[in-house]
Amino acid sequence: MSRHTADEIAKIQAHAEREIASAGKAARMELKRYSAELAVSLAEQKVRARMTPETQDALVQRFVQDLK
Repeated sequence: MSRHTADEIAKIQAHAEREIASAGKAARMELKRYSAELAVSLAEQKVRARMTPETQDALVQRFVQDLK
């Protein structure tokens, strides 16, 4: 009986360890996703703050020239 109990405890512990590892991996992935979104948002804000109509026109003209 104690052998069976020890086996069950080991199975439960292994399962818990796998769940903890899986939750940790999911949390790290979510943190990376959030960090990337934050970085892109900050970059967008910086670009928008520096974008003038003249800058935008120059970018469009360079793009058109690159297409030729």
